[in-house]
Amino acid sequence: MHPDLPVLIALQRDDVEVDRIEHLIRDIGEREVELDRERVATVESIQRLRREIEGTAARNRELQNKIDEHRRTQERSLAHVDHIRKARDANAAKTEMDLVQRVLAADEKEQLALNGRVIEIQQGIDTCELELAEIDERQVQPRATLSAEKKTRAAELAVARSKRAESAVKVSRSILGKYERLRSRGPLAALVPIHDGSCGRCHTSIPMQRRSAIMAGNSIESCEGCGVLLHASV
Repeated sequence: MHPDLPVLIALQRDDVEVDRIEHLIRDIGEREVELDRERVATVESIQRLRREIEGTAARNRELQNKIDEHRRTQERSLAHVDHIRKARDANAAKTEMDLVQRVLAADEKEQLALNGRVIEIQQGIDTCELELAEIDERQVQPRATLSAEKKTRAAELAVARSKRAESAVKVSRSILGKYERLRSRGPLAALVPIHDGSCGRCHTSIPMQRRSAIMAGNSIESCEGCGVLLHASV
């Protein structure tokens, strides 16, 4: 048997275990994303409503400034009317006051509508915040379970990677380099046994001379078809 074969088989076994644990950790992450996704629509609704209430409040302040200015204009006009003696001037002043009054009434009407909208928006925010609180309460246990599982898997992964590193140093540098390049292509096995004289992965026939050397344990050869490292069944 080729001296690198037992340690290479052990290394591949370690890699399978590392892949398995990493897959479990990714699954935990996906489940956490699902929990986050349940919250995100409600959180976005709250943020949208808060932006709307800020915009409404800003418009309300703008209207209040205009209303205050209109009222000051009215007061000045009233004071001015008391000193007008000519009928023409009095009519002009009255027309101006009527115009200011109409604008003032329109602004006050809009302000009243905005105040009602603020109440509606705040009610919407309160409802969404209650929904979010219910979601968070419902997710407490699942998140705690996922957190504990993540810590467990992280500890398992650290052990598995340490074991894998110990196996890797036992493989000759040239064979390890080939193996690592194959592993970098994906999680499929990089080391495959010969089956009925052919590659155990792609079923490419192995030439007799190479096959004999592999079966005799004199070498670990690459498949001409898919590139995997070939070995005799053990």
